[in-house]
Amino acid sequence: MHKDRETLIAMLDAQVQHETRWLRRIPLMIGILAAAVACFGYFMSYWTIMVVALFILTIGVTAQAVLWFGLWDLKKRQ
Repeated sequence: MHKDRETLIAMLDAQVQHETRWLRRIPLMIGILAAAVACFGYFMSYWTIMVVALFILTIGVTAQAVLWFGLWDLKKRQ
């Protein structure tokens, strides 16, 4: 019975990891999109757009770094 419980937990953990794979990458995608908008603002000399995009880029990359290091630390403790 104990072995079946561990197998079930491992299967559920694998399913959750698979389902949340893209959810964990959303801040990085937001950062990449903001970088593209910042480049567009720079080339078209729209400084307000560029500053806002750089602010969003900073938030997105920071959130992704927190996720990466937080998940790495969580797996390290298990």
